[in-house]
Amino acid sequence: MNPASLRHSPRLALAVLVAITLLLAACASTGAAAQKRCDHLRGTRVLQTAQIKVVTKHIHTIFKAGNTQLVGKQYLACVRPRGRVLKLAQSYREYSYPGKVRGQTALDGGLVFLHQSAGVFLEVQTHSGNLTGDFEDNAFRVVNVRTGFSYVYSRTRSDSKTKRPPRPARVLLNDRGQLAGVYVNTDRNGPSTYSDPRPGHAEIVVFNAHGTRRILDTAPSAQIPSASLRLSGSTVSWSHAGMTRMATIS
Repeated sequence: MNPASLRHSPRLALAVLVAITLLLAACASTGAAAQKRCDHLRGTRVLQTAQIKVVTKHIHTIFKAGNTQLVGKQYLACVRPRGRVLKLAQSYREYSYPGKVRGQTALDGGLVFLHQSAGVFLEVQTHSGNLTGDFEDNAFRVVNVRTGFSYVYSRTRSDSKTKRPPRPARVLLNDRGQLAGVYVNTDRNGPSTYSDPRPGHAEIVVFNAHGTRRILDTAPSAQIPSASLRLSGSTVSWSHAGMTRMATIS
């Protein structure tokens, strides 16, 4: 294109300027979108399998309205090679604001634990509570890293007056997002919760990929050894008083 023609044709010059602007905007948009894809995800790698990747990045978030600030790590997950990036969970400590974090005593905090993975599904535990131990919240969930959908398979809350129920004795996850677990309540005098059978008993509990919960069996804990639980495809099996039982998760 002849530069002189641009000088003598304002309409043409405007059209060229608009085209360049749209091109630059498209390039910027493509770059921003790339940052949200798995192959461009950077950070401290904490887990990588053939199908998923999990990294952490430092966070420092200020909540002026509440006069607090969070310092910790953001867990980000994605499906390889170019799946979208999912905000998985945060481990953090909360401090008062304004003021420097250094030298302060944290008000409360949260922890993240990654357990087993299968295909694009990941078992994640989050723990939050104040640092004096007056309150705790433990949640165990299965996350579909591809879609972001998750379901809670065990959750317990406790305070200084309530004993925290244990995590399920054994949990198995398959690549369809289905989960099977042995839930045991060893505290004969303790309270039952969503996650526990009645005191002194064990339950075989399964979840389908949508998070629908089903109890398959219950008995005194000595009659259902947690080590007997097996999950092959969608078929779960276990031992009850020495006899093998089976069921299909649907």
